[in-house]
Amino acid sequence: MKKTIIVFNNMRVGGIQKALIAYLKDITQKQNVTLLLFHKHGELLREIPSKTCIKEVDSDYKYMGMMQSDCVLFRDKLKRAFYAIICKILGKKVALWLISKTERYIDEEEYDEAISFIHVTYMHSLYGGAPQYVLGLKKAKKKICYVHCDYLNSGTRSVYSDNVYRQFDEIVCVSNSTKELFLKALPEMQGRVMVRYNSIDKDEIITKSRNNPYQYDLEYINCITVARLGKEKGIIRVIKAIAHIASKRLRYYIIGDGKERSVIEETIIQLGLSENILLMGEQDNPYKFMRNADIMIVPSYHEAAPVVFQEAIVLGLPILATRTSSADEMIGIGNGIVIENSDIAIEEELRNIINTPGQLIRRFQQ
Repeated sequence: MKKTIIVFNNMRVGGIQKALIAYLKDITQKQNVTLLLFHKHGELLREIPSKTCIKEVDSDYKYMGMMQSDCVLFRDKLKRAFYAIICKILGKKVALWLISKTERYIDEEEYDEAISFIHVTYMHSLYGGAPQYVLGLKKAKKKICYVHCDYLNSGTRSVYSDNVYRQFDEIVCVSNSTKELFLKALPEMQGRVMVRYNSIDKDEIITKSRNNPYQYDLEYINCITVARLGKEKGIIRVIKAIAHIASKRLRYYIIGDGKERSVIEETIIQLGLSENILLMGEQDNPYKFMRNADIMIVPSYHEAAPVVFQEAIVLGLPILATRTSSADEMIGIGNGIVIENSDIAIEEELRNIINTPGQLIRRFQQ
């Protein structure tokens, strides 16, 4: 039986983590799989298939999967802060070089393939590191890296990241559009890049959506965004569009958490929209909110192939998305509408939804 090791950061709620769980459900039926986590923590740990062997690093790589709030001991707070400062000032290459000195690979096993389920992340962010860790597994026969981002436009490209990708035997892109953009950056890797769409568990999504589904006030048009609250997700521009429209007919529910939460909260309060825009926080089961919503809004500045597109389609939830690398490809015909990636386009389409909600939603569902 093929032996595979998959390296990832943590199992907090997120699109890539959910895709990883679905992928594990597929491959653990026919492969011997080890999941190596930098930080064995997160709400989704309990959803990992029982056949998966879960391990955690015993080195400073753990800080690549932790937030400062995860550090209980003062020593850990200090060391993580040190690596974060190095990352910010000198870049991830230097930080990972220092971190790698604490990794001995003492009990390293032989694997048929080693997979980084996350791409090379931002140079100045203390997160990621899985691709570099996989490259350090000298006994792995084949080394694979997943790309879950728009490599040209996400801000993750650099001379350093180009060189990291070149060392892999295979690159897996999560959509055709993601592959095309990756090869524009690194055309010499043509023969080593393939496409594999993220796995999803349709039955589980439907079952969870039926578990105490959220009951919306039907007097409103109820819009929803399910995302990590990062600047690139474009949530602030939806909030500003709602303020410009100044209609009481629309309610906007934001499911998720992240570093932009405080900025989003302040913007909602400043614009006097606390009754119309509700922050629901991180949810173990976002599908109960998706089930009865009127429309899913995905206003990102850039995306690769977000799992939420597939989840919304499974639940028959119409999608309004800005044009990112895979939006047209993944949404297709009849599942929603893709608009230009601009603040004006978002505001115009929201006005259309308010003025002709029935016609617009029927148009989405055809």
